[in-house]
Amino acid sequence: MNCFEAQNLSMQYVNGDIEEEKIKPFLKHVASCKDCKEELEICYIIVNGMKELEQDKTKINNFHEAFENMFNGAIKKLDKKHNERKIKIIIMVILIIILVLVLTGDIYEFARLS
Repeated sequence: MNCFEAQNLSMQYVNGDIEEEKIKPFLKHVASCKDCKEELEICYIIVNGMKELEQDKTKINNFHEAFENMFNGAIKKLDKKHNERKIKIIIMVILIIILVLVLTGDIYEFARLS
């Protein structure tokens, strides 16, 4: 993803309207690009500041800190999904190996050697 694409998606991301398949490349780009992260933070501050004005409440005292917490949480969630996917693949490979060994009868030979 390039800066132009990321900056066009910033407002969609803040509003929760970004397409699911674009989230990972968007977050990866923003995490590595200072300008795009700054653009995303500005969108975040505008949207959340307007919400607070409309509600006539001040819930967020430090918008920068709130943005950093939101962004870091999104990155952690992305990393968690990636790690879960890796674990599922490893488990599937192990199960396939066991299945092949059972179907070929080699599981008993393998157990005897251990």
